[in-house]
Amino acid sequence: MNWFSPEDGLIFIDADRVKTAAPWRLKDYGRGGALTDDQIEELATRFGLERAVLKSLSIGLAFALDPIANPSVVHMSQKVATDRAARELDKALTEAKVAERKLRQAVARLTRLYTGLALDREGAARLEKLKITMAETHRRSEEDLQQLRAVSKVTDVALVVGYTQKGQMQDRRRKMVMRTLFCAWQESGRKLTYSTDSVRKQRCGPLVDFVTAAVACVTDRPWSPSGETIVSDLREYLALEFKDFSETDQCDSDQITSGHAGA
Repeated sequence: MNWFSPEDGLIFIDADRVKTAAPWRLKDYGRGGALTDDQIEELATRFGLERAVLKSLSIGLAFALDPIANPSVVHMSQKVATDRAARELDKALTEAKVAERKLRQAVARLTRLYTGLALDREGAARLEKLKITMAETHRRSEEDLQQLRAVSKVTDVALVVGYTQKGQMQDRRRKMVMRTLFCAWQESGRKLTYSTDSVRKQRCGPLVDFVTAAVACVTDRPWSPSGETIVSDLREYLALEFKDFSETDQCDSDQITSGHAGA
């Protein structure tokens, strides 16, 4: 559901209705949390994490993925939405002009066709009916085009609400999930660090592996954020949690390690 705030001139958008890369499993998980007992056991065994930490993580993920208790909302300026609509209306008018011209040309071609001596009388009869209906369609298109011309001269008749280009829409739900995962990793006494493979130039390390495995537990189909996305969200998290955070790089023969101690 979208709504408008006249005081701020902003349109608020339900971000969960905007298509993003991540197929999050959004629902009310109840008190049990988002992770099953088997998933908790698997994560505990694979990463050596305390089950109490993972149970707490499960509850945190349930809240992060609850579309009712924790709605994901973004906003955009009404002026931006109105300007977008005006551009779309101009494009529609241009396309309608082309369509009317093409339809007029098609009707003219059909008009020149003489069916009086055609051998297929049934087919000829259908063509005669088609000539009539096509002419009527063109007449209506002329009327619609005139209406569209008039509407296009009026401002603020419509809005384009939402993020229409890929990359404009940040996955707000993903950021909530990431923060929950980073907090759990810290709570377990681990360092919020990552590595960069010097050969493949890919982000890696225990934290990246943990995030990838945990995210797979709460999506409707196999999906995981890229290493770059994880690192970007981690940097944002650290910048918010630790105001004095500054990233340092240490180089050795096979990797670049960047991180901040979680304890």
